[in-house]
Amino acid sequence: MNPSSRPFPTWQVDPDIRRARTPPPELYTSAAVFDRVVDRVFRSAWLMTPSLRGAEVGEAVPFEVLPGVLRAPLALVRGNDGVVRCLSNVCTHRANLVVDAPGCLRALRCRYHGRRFSLDGRFVSMPEFEGAEDFPSASDDLPVVPFEQLGPIPFASLAPKTPFLEAFAPIRERLGFLPWSALRLDAERTYEVAANWALYVENYLEGFHVPFVHPGLAQELDYASYRTELFDHLSLQIGMAKRGDAAFVLPADHPDAGANVAAYYFCVLPTTMVNVYPWGVS
Repeated sequence: MNPSSRPFPTWQVDPDIRRARTPPPELYTSAAVFDRVVDRVFRSAWLMTPSLRGAEVGEAVPFEVLPGVLRAPLALVRGNDGVVRCLSNVCTHRANLVVDAPGCLRALRCRYHGRRFSLDGRFVSMPEFEGAEDFPSASDDLPVVPFEQLGPIPFASLAPKTPFLEAFAPIRERLGFLPWSALRLDAERTYEVAANWALYVENYLEGFHVPFVHPGLAQELDYASYRTELFDHLSLQIGMAKRGDAAFVLPADHPDAGANVAAYYFCVLPTTMVNVYPWGVS
């Protein structure tokens, strides 16, 4: 069935939280809702990408953001100038993948017909195309996808509606005193959760379950002082430490100066969660 022809459920949410009710199940189960979210939200969102672990020129990593959902093969490549770029990983000739495995490359070369690109995605050569008219053109280059970093944490967006600096401004403004450039990648863990994405995010955004599901965390936080702040593109939850527990040493001019902050929990729409603790970021 064409996604646009699927029946689309409608509902209203009362802006007064005292009268609001839980959204209907269709919000989480409807294929039509999911298709619209993919098109209107995920395609323009800033989403996390893999990281380049080294600093070598030519290091390349193929990936997809939201594999199987956005269907946009991409590649992170460190150019001769040392700049990391996010490139379309689809050859501009016959749509074959250009980078098929992580590695360190001198140039980008499609294995289907031998079309070559420089490390910044620009077309270099193509066998047996010497007589082609109006060739090459800009359309023969690999498209460059918007790519930014929060410290060492990389993000890309296929068609951003909001500039990265604007979307992530509250994090930079609130935690600009931290040495983001000094952060180094540590261990990674991957979990597969059999749930709709919105259910997972909503779980992150509410703290009602903490005393019941996370008793250890509840013992460390002053739950009565837990608070939430809303911004245009993200939300911030602030967990206060109980007296004597680990907390941030905040500058005197910081908006939370004098508070015993144990954690800053940022949720950047739609699915990026940045947890900042005195010991690091997850």
